[in-house]
Amino acid sequence: MDRPLILIVEDEPSIADSLQYALSTEGFETHHCLDGRSARAFLDHHQPKLVLLDVGLPDVNGFDPASGPNAPGARCGGRNRY
Repeated sequence: MDRPLILIVEDEPSIADSLQYALSTEGFETHHCLDGRSARAFLDHHQPKLVLLDVGLPDVNGFDPASGPNAPGARCGGRNRY
């Protein structure tokens, strides 16, 4: 049986590593992209079940659905906005 693919778009390697480890232990296949441009290139050839998109990427606005990868996703941010 194929494992569901999750794309992680995160520019902090330690955060991506933690997500990849947690998801892989739960039976998911993961792929990590460091920026929006490489995520778009990946999505040209793959259809992940979920995209975890960091809202604070240097090259795309993760809050704007039109600028993020075109796939079902969850947007995650670590910045305090208060």
